[in-house]
Amino acid sequence: MSLFGREGITLDIPAYPAEVRDTIGAGDTVTATFALGLATGAAMADAATIANVAAALVVRRMGCATTTPDELLRAVAELETAW
Repeated sequence: MSLFGREGITLDIPAYPAEVRDTIGAGDTVTATFALGLATGAAMADAATIANVAAALVVRRMGCATTTPDELLRAVAELETAW
């Protein structure tokens, strides 16, 4: 995922590891998670990173899937310890 800033600055967010089974709903997941992040005061980079993780979680499942808050929190915590 990439964010493009007004001053021409680009932030590339690496893909969260996922064995992709079905991409249905991944874009909706990114949009909803990113918007929720921004609405709750997250910086754009943080909201995009969390949205990226959420999408990786849903593409691991068949069909239009969702993730739970607990699952997302665990995945983000794993990501933070990897950095």
